[in-house]
Amino acid sequence: MQGYVLDLVDIFRELGLRNVIYVGHSMNGMVGLLTAIRYPEFFKK
Repeated sequence: MQGYVLDLVDIFRELGLRNVIYVGHSMNGMVGLLTAIRYPEFFKK
């Protein structure tokens, strides 16, 4: 799962995204949750 977290953060950084509202289902929901816990600076909700 941590590989997916790092991939998602790389995408956020490459696109210059901040205040992301992330919606995920099943495994993608868990990836979003783990990413938000580790990198809260990228998320709005």
